[in-house]
Amino acid sequence: MTTTKAKRFRLILTLLIIVVLSTGTLIAIKFAKGYRPNLQKGGLNGMGLLSATSYPKTAQVFVNDHLTTATDDTLYLSPGTYTIKIAKEGFSGWTKTFPISSELVSATDARLFPSLPSISPLTYNGAENISISPDGNKVLFVVKNANLADNNGVFILSMNSLTNNFLGNSQISQITDLSSYDYTKASFFWSPDNTEVLAVFLNTENDIVSSHLLNIKGFNKAKDLTDTTVKLPLVIDNWQKQISVNNNNYLKLLPEYLLDIMKNSAVNIFLSPDQEKILYTTTKDLELSTNPLESSLPSINPTQQERHLQKNRIYVFDLKEGTNYLISADEKSIKSLNPLFFLPDETKETDSTATATASTPTPTPSKSTSLPLIDQLKTLAAQTNPLLSYNLTWYPTSRHLIITSPEEIAVIEYDGNNRTTIFQTNIEGQIAIPSPDGHRLIILTDLKQKNSLSNLFSIDLK
Repeated sequence: MTTTKAKRFRLILTLLIIVVLSTGTLIAIKFAKGYRPNLQKGGLNGMGLLSATSYPKTAQVFVNDHLTTATDDTLYLSPGTYTIKIAKEGFSGWTKTFPISSELVSATDARLFPSLPSISPLTYNGAENISISPDGNKVLFVVKNANLADNNGVFILSMNSLTNNFLGNSQISQITDLSSYDYTKASFFWSPDNTEVLAVFLNTENDIVSSHLLNIKGFNKAKDLTDTTVKLPLVIDNWQKQISVNNNNYLKLLPEYLLDIMKNSAVNIFLSPDQEKILYTTTKDLELSTNPLESSLPSINPTQQERHLQKNRIYVFDLKEGTNYLISADEKSIKSLNPLFFLPDETKETDSTATATASTPTPTPSKSTSLPLIDQLKTLAAQTNPLLSYNLTWYPTSRHLIITSPEEIAVIEYDGNNRTTIFQTNIEGQIAIPSPDGHRLIILTDLKQKNSLSNLFSIDLK
């Protein structure tokens, strides 16, 4: 072979290798995007991907009622609309309709809850006057029926100790006794930083008789407690400023059009734990503007949105996707409409310590000094303890809401899908408190047992 022929052969071989590699790479890219060969028509068909995930894992996946695979798996589906069901023995089912588009990935991310959860007592001598810290990680309660008088008093349950499904490490600590004060008759108000509790005692005319602060990190002896009634306005003002700082940080997450709604047309506003979703109740009918993020995102939650907002409806707005979902149209599900979320006063110079104004025309914290002291305390309680006015709380993963009623506890996805009953019994105070990992739920009940005291129970959600 001459030198010229050898060079030509090497050139042709190099070009052939480049063509093969390029074609292989192109096919690999198309395959990764979900394209599959069409043997009948020839060529490649664009497919969509469904990432079928669940907790717990190894659940059955039904596509249009056909058992197809198990979680966790990825399915390649032709573009179209599919009904996906995920089921596992001993757990509630999950269903959702997905529009599958070519080259896009949709995910189920289903959370299955046990259909027959186990329940365990946390207290045995009764628990009353329940109060929950603003961060949801501590529960205050009073015991007055213990066998030993020294075991009566005010206790703090650390919700962090209930993680990893291990009750034996529950941390319940006593912070004071009942030797000098009957705390069953006290009203409790948490500080915004979750370190102190204000105990307030009222007479039959609803006047403040006495008050003092309890440190939750140790035992508070009665002889060391000092009356704070004279200083209450200052205490409340300082706490309001802390709340204002926290809320100002939250406001930075909101788009301008949503911020206007929160200021003028909504109450009972609560951010999810991951701060990517916001729960709110409307106070008037209005239109939510077109989602500016929809065209820029490859895929969003396929659940139908609600952008025509109606008065006294409960919605969730997804800050990450710009989507809005109806949670409840039942006005009875709202205990009351309170301005729990306070926004900065635009008529004044705002800074990190600026006093906040309410999101509705009700009296604002900036004018709280003109309110009766008891009303200032009620406003503070509403801000720091959402369960006082709402029967909805966020589940720790931010993908569900917990719904409480006098007779049952249920969960619902943040987009209004898959409402599931967790437990049915008498739920006193409509209190349902999740542990930080979401594996347990604390309720107050007597389990409908006659002549039985109400105690705190833990429901296992694993």
